[in-house]
Amino acid sequence: MGKQQSNPQWTTYRILDATINNADLGDPLNIGVDGTGKGMYWYADTANYRVKWDETGDSNKGTFEFGANTYGVDAKFFGATSGAYMLWDASADDLLLVGTATQLGIAGTTTSSSTTTGSLRTAGGLGVVGTAFFGALVTSTSTTGFATAATFVPDSGRTNYAYSIGNRTTELDVTMAAAASQNFEPFQMNINFIGSNPTSSSTARLLRIRSTHDTTDMANLRIMNINTYMDVQKNMEAAYGQMNGVDFTTNAVALTTEAAVAAFNMECTSAVTGNVRGIIVNLYGATLPSTSIGVEVRSDGGAATLGEGVRIWSVGSCALTTGLKMQGTVTNAFDFTSCSAVTAGGTDCTASGATDPAYTIRVLDAAGAAGYIRVWAAA
Repeated sequence: MGKQQSNPQWTTYRILDATINNADLGDPLNIGVDGTGKGMYWYADTANYRVKWDETGDSNKGTFEFGANTYGVDAKFFGATSGAYMLWDASADDLLLVGTATQLGIAGTTTSSSTTTGSLRTAGGLGVVGTAFFGALVTSTSTTGFATAATFVPDSGRTNYAYSIGNRTTELDVTMAAAASQNFEPFQMNINFIGSNPTSSSTARLLRIRSTHDTTDMANLRIMNINTYMDVQKNMEAAYGQMNGVDFTTNAVALTTEAAVAAFNMECTSAVTGNVRGIIVNLYGATLPSTSIGVEVRSDGGAATLGEGVRIWSVGSCALTTGLKMQGTVTNAFDFTSCSAVTAGGTDCTASGATDPAYTIRVLDAAGAAGYIRVWAAA
């Protein structure tokens, strides 16, 4: 062993013989003494690559330095399982956990309430190559929320998706219990609009979906912005493919324009051919009940007077060629048997008694003047 004094604060020992016994260096080998540290270098066969023990680092608590700036060296820590280790790969600037069952466990229990708290924080974003599993609530303070920039590739199995609960072929079981109030709402938004009145017409869309088809003609392509499906095979109370609601239950409200439980718009200002429909209701199947109703307008709940059951209306310069058209096999064009029997002139549908005509239907013109259509009991 040779001794070289290169700096008053450093005492450098150079090991010249790899076969030196522990007795020559002390057993165990001590670098410095308690309270008085000494630095140490381990050099590689390539210049500038080394491992350094700096006893003055971290406020004189000591620091290991692997390599130097732009001269990184690998550091490997083996586990108890064959092939399992943690590797700092200097050439790739990556920290790797290698092995079939390796895990990165963060034992901290601090609950994150912002981007600067919690057990795991990243300053440059988090990239996950495989599947990520979360066992607790995932929250975000980002004003742009969740976004995907994936390159989706359609296929017959519909295997590409941005979000999934279960998947197309395998449902996720939700177990109901024999107890009260077994409710389930996997998607929840509860938003209250506060502040000041906007200075111009403004719109709040809680869900906006836009699809565009403007590059290549595709005669076999169908686009559905929303497609819901329900498979019912057991008895239940009710089933709704979609349920909407608007409540006016607390304060008096003045609407500038209108309110609707559902509103549909289709704009055709370029040439379009084919069957164009506003709403299609398709009920079919050999076991469809004879009591089925294609469209039901109902006023049910409390005391209410519905002004108009159905309005067919052309607005402005628009026109309607046929207000109501019945086509195909229609057993009864109109059925008034469930109308309330009242005296003539009471409502738009009145029963006049047992003598012919059986019914008179009141029709109002644009000025509100009444006319009547007679419905006879026999041909």
